Amino acid sequence: MDTPWSLTAEQRADTVARIRANMASMAFFAKTPLNDAELSAEAAKLEAKAYAVAGVQGTVTNCHRPHAETLQAYISKLSQLVLERLALGSDSSTDASQAAAQPTGHVDLTGTREFLTAEGAEEVLAPMLTGTEPITRIKFSTKSFGADASAVAARAIARVAETLTHADMADIIAGRPEEEALRSLRTIAEALSRAPLVELDLSDNALGEKGIRAAAAAFANQTTLERLAFGNVGCSVHGCAALDELLPAPAALRALRLYNNMSGDEGARHIAALLRRAPALQEFSMVSSRVGTDGGAALFAALAGRGDTLLSLDLHDNPITHEALPQLLNLLAAAPKLRVLNLTDTGLGDAGTAAVLRTLGKVQPPLESLHLALNELARRSAGALAEVLPRLTSLRELDLRENELGSRGLVQAALGIPRLASLERLDLSANQSRRSGALAVADAVSSLKSLTFLGLDENEFSEEAIAEIEGILAQHEQSRVLGTLEENMEPSDDEDETEEEDEEDEDEGMADGEDDALAASLGGLGLN
Repeated sequence: MDTPWSLTAEQRADTVARIRANMASMAFFAKTPLNDAELSAEAAKLEAKAYAVAGVQGTVTNCHRPHAETLQAYISKLSQLVLERLALGSDSSTDASQAAAQPTGHVDLTGTREFLTAEGAEEVLAPMLTGTEPITRIKFSTKSFGADASAVAARAIARVAETLTHADMADIIAGRPEEEALRSLRTIAEALSRAPLVELDLSDNALGEKGIRAAAAAFANQTTLERLAFGNVGCSVHGCAALDELLPAPAALRALRLYNNMSGDEGARHIAALLRRAPALQEFSMVSSRVGTDGGAALFAALAGRGDTLLSLDLHDNPITHEALPQLLNLLAAAPKLRVLNLTDTGLGDAGTAAVLRTLGKVQPPLESLHLALNELARRSAGALAEVLPRLTSLRELDLRENELGSRGLVQAALGIPRLASLERLDLSANQSRRSGALAVADAVSSLKSLTFLGLDENEFSEEAIAEIEGILAQHEQSRVLGTLEENMEPSDDEDETEEEDEEDEDEGMADGEDDALAASLGGLGLN
């Protein structure tokens, strides 16, 4: 018969008594004795936690595990909790006690991963349930809320709703069966709907379209919501469509963060429709979401209408390719306030990246962070870097790792580096460079007192070349900035740099034929 596993009240009370006795003996011999009051309270608390975990693990999608398996899970978890508690000895530092050190008005449950019971929720949410300080920020991450615990959470949120503005609900239903997880989300979201939220994070919950709709009350009708995050939530095409539907007028929205979803082009088009209705948008990310050319073009076109407010754009790890370049360049030309741009691993190619750089050079936004790694940067991009970097004087971080700049490319790029007086991080790792490129870069950064990191690993430097690099940096008291060279590869032969550069010229000539069509298409924009 498919019935849920359970223990009677008598069985659980007997278990608590046994745990209490065992803990007393083990603590005594470990010379970390616990007083009677502590023992009774701790034994009951640990048993309740183990029972909650077993209850969750004993339920699968449409049935229950064999009772013997669930009983073993209960015993194993209880043993683990007892040993962890005894290791603390008389120091009962727990997540709850650490809460005392939190800033005024904050409740942060982050810590040991735990399936909360109603009693456990009452304990950890005591500052919200019985406290007198106004609560403005809550973070429930790493605590899994079932039906009973979510009811307590809803009561706690309702009590502080008037002052609550920031809610981090990332990772709050881990391990729960779908039906219970959706019920918990609805309960908590309904309570959050009464708060004037400015920021809401629902990341790292297995939401999918069902979960997004279950949590809708928390964000759908919020008139003050400025920052919203749905990272790693299974936001598929249908999930994106749900967001588009549930946010009909996001007038206050300033930041939308999506990452590690399977949205694809169609999902991106739904998000693009949402962006067109967000007049105050300043920050947008849709990372690792399988967005291709069509989806990228739709996003760029939608954001171009928000260019005058856009401060940050992150679309890294999406196969957008250079085919969406016209829309991207139009966006960049319309974004004079842009501070962060991350286009790492988006398939722009050498000519496409060069066009991006030259557009940035014309607009000269106050860019602080630029990421163009894994885009096959070579000769065209190197020339664009030399030309454009001196105009991007606000740059603090420049990521060009895992490209194909080679020695000559690094020598060219280095020409623009000395003007970057605020640069803190420069990563040129894995760029097929040898001695001359690295020496040019080392010399270029030697005067940058703001620099804290220089990445040159995974290139091809001889021991003598490394010694020269280190010597240049040491001469200018910059030795501390050089990152590890553990993955450096010794040159495969003793050919001199002149021969190497001749080979680079030949390779670049072959690449020219491959991107001639793209270069021609950019000619009309004056960017090749």
